[in-house]
Amino acid sequence: MHPTSSPGARFLAATVAIAGAVTFTGGAGCRAPLPDCNVHCNGNTLVSCSSAASGAPEVVTEDCGQRRCVEGDTSLEHYALCASGGRDPRCNPVLDDVFCEGETITTCRGAYVAARDDCAARGLLCAVKPFLGAPMHTGRCVESRRPDERCASDVPRLFCDGETRSGCFGPLLVHGNDCGALGKRCVVHGDGAACE
Repeated sequence: MHPTSSPGARFLAATVAIAGAVTFTGGAGCRAPLPDCNVHCNGNTLVSCSSAASGAPEVVTEDCGQRRCVEGDTSLEHYALCASGGRDPRCNPVLDDVFCEGETITTCRGAYVAARDDCAARGLLCAVKPFLGAPMHTGRCVESRRPDERCASDVPRLFCDGETRSGCFGPLLVHGNDCGALGKRCVVHGDGAACE
């Protein structure tokens, strides 16, 4: 059993999960009372924790199938995942990191590739930037690698670009939801925007 550690570690796990991979950690609430709730491999089955509708933790399993269940430790926490290959030399074995592989955002979990997001499939480009001054990166699919004047501030914000709710990734424009396609309008609220 390996305990999950800091809120930053849980945030990174959630970021990877959002990128399309399996949820790797369940947070502090999932360490007890279930004895197998910490993320680990049981043979070729990934075992992790999820919060049930009642808010109580429950053990979740995923058969890795043709992939291989692997475990390791970064400087932040213990991890486990269903890996499609072996250790990738482009991944830092002691950190979770992200890099561009052509126009694909590649997310590493320790020494293994955990997820890939093909930006080109959506007509977008891959971009990465340092993550909050740490020695790791975060990535996004962006419209252009040319800085957008609406993103001059380093403060993350959302705004309306017509009826599209858009945002910034550093100095780069990121289009989000097409509010019009949802039958809604894009409405600005202070330093944010929403489809209403």
